[in-house]
Amino acid sequence: MHALDASLVTMDMREFKTFRELIHRKTGIWLHDGKQAMLAARLSKRLRHHRMSDFATYAAYVENVQDGGQELAEIINCVTTNKTSFFREMHHFDFLAKTLVPERIAGAKLGRARSLRVWSAACSTG
Repeated sequence: MHALDASLVTMDMREFKTFRELIHRKTGIWLHDGKQAMLAARLSKRLRHHRMSDFATYAAYVENVQDGGQELAEIINCVTTNKTSFFREMHHFDFLAKTLVPERIAGAKLGRARSLRVWSAACSTG
């Protein structure tokens, strides 16, 4: 097999479903159909690593490889978010500062509720 530019390789729906089901079975993470392009982009680095030209070949490889789960770990690392900090998604805080808080202040000046309840889900460094 020869390696192609993995950025040009497309993942068809059958291939997407194969990887989606594998990921779900091993991690509990469910990727909806809208994640097909994201999955293809992230797994392309594994195609490049193995010098493979398509996702069907890679899927067959993953199915048959006897490496103690190392390739599966690589797939999981490719599809999961490895950065877990409180300010990871800065646009959320920008929305609070530029939109939500000013709207609440303006509303409070008009006699609306003055309090704002915020819940922050757990994160490893937040």
